[in-house]
Amino acid sequence: METSSYFSVLQRRWKLVLACLAVGLVAGFMLTPKDPKALGDDWSSTIDIMRAPETNKEFSLTQVELVSDSGDVAKAVGAKLGADPSRIAAKVTTSVDPDSGILSITAKEASQSTAERLARTWADETVAIFQAKQRTQLQATAEGLQPELAKDAAEIERLQKQVNTLPPADRPNSVPQSQLTIKQESYKGLLAEFEKYSQPYNDPKVQVLDNMRSSADSSTSILAPTSRPLRLALAGMLGLALGLVAALMVDRMDMRLRDRLQVEDAFGMPVIAEVPRASRRMRAGHAVLVAARPGSPVAEAYRSLRSALLLSGPPGLAFRLGETAPRTGRASSLPVRQFTDPAPVILVVSPKPGDGRSSTVANLAAALAEAGRSVLVLDCDFRNPETHLYLGAKPGTGLSELLLAERETDLAHVIRATEIPHV
Repeated sequence: METSSYFSVLQRRWKLVLACLAVGLVAGFMLTPKDPKALGDDWSSTIDIMRAPETNKEFSLTQVELVSDSGDVAKAVGAKLGADPSRIAAKVTTSVDPDSGILSITAKEASQSTAERLARTWADETVAIFQAKQRTQLQATAEGLQPELAKDAAEIERLQKQVNTLPPADRPNSVPQSQLTIKQESYKGLLAEFEKYSQPYNDPKVQVLDNMRSSADSSTSILAPTSRPLRLALAGMLGLALGLVAALMVDRMDMRLRDRLQVEDAFGMPVIAEVPRASRRMRAGHAVLVAARPGSPVAEAYRSLRSALLLSGPPGLAFRLGETAPRTGRASSLPVRQFTDPAPVILVVSPKPGDGRSSTVANLAAALAEAGRSVLVLDCDFRNPETHLYLGAKPGTGLSELLLAERETDLAHVIRATEIPHV
């Protein structure tokens, strides 16, 4: 296709292109949140966990990291947030900095608020589960010390009985007294350890710092802009491109003849005139533009058609009817056609209603009448005749009545005058 052909397609299909552009802009507006934070770019939120200041070094943060990476934390967070544990576990990463003694938890989500909520919940559940495991471990240790305490208490009681059987003077330096003293010291140490592990576990070993940091991992690709105007511009470009492609495809599937070359190729005959489409305002009221708007481009186009028909149309059309001089009273350079000569006939047809047959007939008849021809218009549209509306002819006997008449009808009763002289 030539460049002019593309412009012709756009001129014919501009509504389709505009509709696709509008759809693209509306889709871009609806799919792009006003807040850039709500866009599909990933947000990273990080929060830290560290030892409590008064905590001794009975454990390392690596133990806390192991708890954080366990499935228990993912299940607890999933239950609290109403999300799939495996999905949220894939969005959380942990790392320990041995120099600072800090465990960092980083969560990635589609929005800042969601990422911060996930990171905070994950840290809280990590601390809670770690504390619970520590509490369970201490309780188990305390319970493991109880049999040893009972055994030592029984041994102390036995040794005390042996010491009591000795004379008072021999007791201080006796072997049972020495064994009793050693066992009592051992029992005191074991009891202190038992009391340590048996106390209520209220002192936190680790704590969550209030130092949430968030940042947007914005994509630099034009396919993922972070502003509504940029996304609308991209959506408009895509809609425009789609409209252009759709216009070309629809035009390719359109089998109608739209220009001179297509008509000449289809019929193998030359086009002798082209009449521009009149505006709706000009066509209002069934106006005959040759008479109503004689200086309009449409009227000039019909005169060009008249000239082409006079030069190359039916035989006899170029000659005036009658044996006398023309109506102007001056001598004519054209030969005079006799009444006995066959009348030239011009047939105007089209494939479907609304193509402009009636307006073409009325304007061509007016143009021929301007050139001194007497024109008889015969409307053969039995379904929706409109030529009489253009020419201002009064209702009367029509072609169908003439064809159905059982006896010969005087044509003088059928032919009616119009508002256009000589038509």
